[in-house]
Amino acid sequence: RQNGIAILVGGILLSITITIYSFTNYQFNKPTLVKVLYDGGYNGIAIDFKTDGTFITNDSAMFGSIYSYGEYSIENNKIVLIGGELSSFFHSNRLLITEFAVGIGDSRKRVYQVDDTETKIPNSTEFKLTVDNR
Repeated sequence: RQNGIAILVGGILLSITITIYSFTNYQFNKPTLVKVLYDGGYNGIAIDFKTDGTFITNDSAMFGSIYSYGEYSIENNKIVLIGGELSSFFHSNRLLITEFAVGIGDSRKRVYQVDDTETKIPNSTEFKLTVDNR
């Protein structure tokens, strides 16, 4: 009888583990629309905006990562984070993609945190645009 209970509990735990793994794998493998990155050396954050209106943040530190999920809307160069838990890197739920010249014929894109009037928030985390499939 004890062997049967142990097998049942083991089967339930295995099923839960497989379900969580499948969900996480499904979330990570959705196509990316835009991806941004802040690399602070020992810490950083990456935000992967998926084509279905969801995003995944990877808030990393020296000893590990914390992932969170949410939804967003995008219009031209404006991104609004609608849901999800935002880390201390965020001072706003509004982001603006901007392009700037770094040389003749060469430009780069940055993503800034902005307020309701699209003014850059001083001392807020700035992101480098690493993927742009818009």
